[in-house]
Parts: sequence; structure tokens; C-alpha cells
Amino acid sequence: MDPTTSKSDPSREAREQGYEPARMSARAMVWFIASFAVAMVVIFWAMHPVMRHLTHEARELDGSRSAVEERETPPPGAPELQPSVDHDMLPKEDLAAMRAKEDEVFAHLGWQDAKGRVAVPESVVARVARRAATQASSRATTQAGGVK
Repeated sequence: MDPTTSKSDPSREAREQGYEPARMSARAMVWFIASFAVAMVVIFWAMHPVMRHLTHEARELDGSRSAVEERETPPPGAPELQPSVDHDMLPKEDLAAMRAKEDEVFAHLGWQDAKGRVAVPESVVARVARRAATQASSRATTQAGGVK
């Protein structure tokens, strides 16, 4: 056999075109893709029970990673996750209810005018300012006494 000629040499038509055209038929490509898809489905179907068993086994072996005792129910005063079984309201509904309750309280105290605006009376503002000033001066005295 002549070493200069081999089966991989391009044909005369390929040399004229400037490249070697693909020799794979569309039918062969469709068969390859279909068989690949079927093989993947069979593999996934076979692996599903194995993976389910392994994840179930791993969950049973996993211990608690926290030193804090786990509770079945949330501690008292914990915020409700929304919506939940006992609290079937969305956050925007909760916010509207909270604002309505605040409006009732302000109206009861007489702090709300006819247009619905809240105005805190000057007497309340003065009392809060006095209390804040007293607490600030007592904190300053305590800190100065502790620095000596």
C-alpha cells in the first residue's frame, strides 16, 4: 500500500470545495439522540430509588447541630410566620390591621384631628423631653462617678 494515499485523504470533490463535507446522515443523528435520551431515562429511573434510599438514610443519621433544645411549638411571643396555620393573613393585611388599631388608640386619646392626622399634645412632648433629660443627666453622673 502506498503511504501517501490513505482512506483519510480527502476526495477530489472535497479538495475542490476547500473542506471535507460531513459524512453523517441526519437519520443517524436522530437515532443517536433518541438512543441517548432513552438511555438517560433508564439510568435516571434506575437511580431514583437508590438516591431516595440514601437521602432518607442520611436524614435519619443526621443529628441536631444545635445545643439549643428544639421545641415543637415556637416560644411564647415569637412572631408569626405569614401565612401559617394559625395566622392566615398576608403582611400587607397585618399592616393594615395594625394601622387601624393605632388609629383607634389615637382617636381614643384625642390625638387625631378630623382629617385623620395625629398630633401629639405639647404636654406629652414636654414630659417625654423632661424624662429624657433626667435620664441623660443621671447616666452622665453615673459614668463620671465610675471614671474617678
